[in-house]
Amino acid sequence: FRNLTHYIARSLLEAGGFRPALHP
Repeated sequence: FRNLTHYIARSLLEAGGFRPALHP
């Protein structure tokens, strides 16, 4: 599921302490 993947990816990125512009 695209939404699930995006949610997980965003959660990991936020947990990492950085937020790259992978999404528009």
